[in-house]
Order: sequence, then structure tokens, then C-alpha cells
Amino acid sequence: MKSVHQKRAERHEKRTAEEIGGTITPMSGAGSAKGDVANQRELWECKTTTAKQWTLRLVDLLKVRQQALVQGKDPVFCIEFAAFPDCEFVVVSKQDYLEDQRDLSQLRGDGQW
Repeated sequence: MKSVHQKRAERHEKRTAEEIGGTITPMSGAGSAKGDVANQRELWECKTTTAKQWTLRLVDLLKVRQQALVQGKDPVFCIEFAAFPDCEFVVVSKQDYLEDQRDLSQLRGDGQW
């Protein structure tokens, strides 16, 4: 039987997949496919906690980055603080963030971001 935490994590992954137009990775990345959720452009690692804090470790960021690069995707690390409404954050590399902002600026045609 699944624990409350496992069920919460599965709901987080399902919701993220729906929001980004992606799919959930079977066994949450434990098999040959890595990451928790993926779409054509990104590989997401989803974490959830009911605590007021989460320890973000470099090793975890480097792991999802390596897995994403192997698949030709951008890595995204998502942390949900489940006990607090609307408290969900994503971590992306500065390089990916700046590239996305430049792309959006070009689409808008305003040259500003």
C-alpha cells in the first residue's frame, strides 16, 4: 500500500504533467526513463513536502541536468510545499532562464525583459 507521501507525490507529478502538456515517467524515473515528468522540451524532477523548508542539494540539480541533457531537454526542478496554498517553485539554470526571457522578448517584439 502506498504511503500518504507517495500519494501526494503522485498527485504533484500528475498535476505538473497536465500543466506542461507532458507525461509522467513510469516508476518516477526509477527505470530506464529518467525524471518524473517530461514534455518535448523539458525534463522535470518533482519534489513535494509538507514541511516549511526543503534542502536543495547541488547533487540533485546536477543529476536532473545530466538526465535532461542526455535526452536533449532542459532540466526543471520543481518543489511543492504542499501544506501551504500556492507555494510551488521551479528552479532552472540561469542560462536557461535568460534564453527563455530573450525568446519571449523576441516574440513580443519589444526587445525588453
